[in-house]
Amino acid sequence: MTKTPLLLVPGLLCSPRLFAAQLSGLSAEADIVVPDWRTAPLGVWDTWESAARWVLDQMPAQKFALAGLSLGGMLAVEIMQLAADRVTRLALLDTGMRSQNDVERSIRRARIRLANEGHFELVLGLQMSRFIPAYRPTIVVCGRDDAATPLFLSEEVAAAIKGSELIVIEQCGHLITMEKPEETNAILRKWLD
Repeated sequence: MTKTPLLLVPGLLCSPRLFAAQLSGLSAEADIVVPDWRTAPLGVWDTWESAARWVLDQMPAQKFALAGLSLGGMLAVEIMQLAADRVTRLALLDTGMRSQNDVERSIRRARIRLANEGHFELVLGLQMSRFIPAYRPTIVVCGRDDAATPLFLSEEVAAAIKGSELIVIEQCGHLITMEKPEETNAILRKWLD
């Protein structure tokens, strides 16, 4: 059986240990790479793009599945902007899509105007169509009790990505990979298939 290359992007201040259960539980299905923020040069955080490029450089040149948790999910979206042709499927775990840079603030102001004029669904579609092509198989996964990136953020993301699936893990907070490792592995295993 050919293993799927899988890039798991950890959140801010998280080490590869965040994905320990996935590294062991999905090793039969996937060749897994988890970037270690402790080895990243400090300058990698100058921009979202530089952080995403550093993560992307951890992978071999071929296509791969991509999953990110929290900040790792935000970087996964940035990777989609840089190298969507290399990503076969996308999983966004306990993440949101609200950015803070100047360009995004400008875009956000224009989108807020549209929303205030009653075009909220259009705004969601515009935002997500910039980031993720509709033909990519995408799941959005969130712990129901996630206080860091509450469920409504994942609902927004899933609603805006055509053909995506929202999966809610019950009795679970922000770190689904550690709190519910078996359930998370089952979800990712099905997604990889």
